[in-house]
Amino acid sequence: MILVIPDVHGRDFWREPCSHLDRYSHVVFLGDYVDPYGFEDIDLGDAFDGFNDIVALAESHPDKVTLLLGNHDLHYIDGFNGRSSRYSSFMAEEIGPILEQKRGLFHLACQIGDTLFTHAGCTQGWIDEANNRYHELQLQFTAPSIDSLLDSNTGRKALMMVSDTRGGWFRHGSCVWADVSEHLDVESPMPQVFGHTMQALRNHDTGKPEFRNEVVRQQWRWMMLDCARAFELDEADPFNYTRIPNPKIDTPS
Repeated sequence: MILVIPDVHGRDFWREPCSHLDRYSHVVFLGDYVDPYGFEDIDLGDAFDGFNDIVALAESHPDKVTLLLGNHDLHYIDGFNGRSSRYSSFMAEEIGPILEQKRGLFHLACQIGDTLFTHAGCTQGWIDEANNRYHELQLQFTAPSIDSLLDSNTGRKALMMVSDTRGGWFRHGSCVWADVSEHLDVESPMPQVFGHTMQALRNHDTGKPEFRNEVVRQQWRWMMLDCARAFELDEADPFNYTRIPNPKIDTPS
């Protein structure tokens, strides 16, 4: 069984599931560890402490826990642009050095069985556009090829490809920037699991977020799980999954 932790953004919903690591063969964090949303009232110090705890978890279980990078992590690494409106100078001073010093802990993609895990999902359109624009890349739809993008300036440029859906000017967003809408009606070459497009609406009366459920498109072979809950996935069939309730947003039945 695989435990998947979608976008954290300073939340603590990952802690209880990760206290039972013996239940799982793999644990995959989908990235975006910091930069809390303002309407969730999460303290930056608490978000930083949570990030440190996640890093410690991966260090103590290197063969089980995989930490993926999201767009809100990359902009704290030297050489990346595209800072979001929630970029924090405090986080840059504290987290940037950790991301650099512990680079080996972090990845852009991983594959478990036949399933590809990235932060925002990978499309063939992005692969083709990146290769056409940056000829030396020879990017492929595989976890090792995607993961190698951090190793070169050209690869980093490909990672910063953002479509107009997210305010960019490329036709396709990268594996850390693609909006879920870019995956609609597009069959993936392999099953994929990703996050990035938060499934929440702001309640105009309370100002608090109301989280919706995951988005699963089995006919197009992908799952988008950014809804502040953890998930258990069957390694042989990722579409056979269980949503783990988050006590802060789920009312007990």
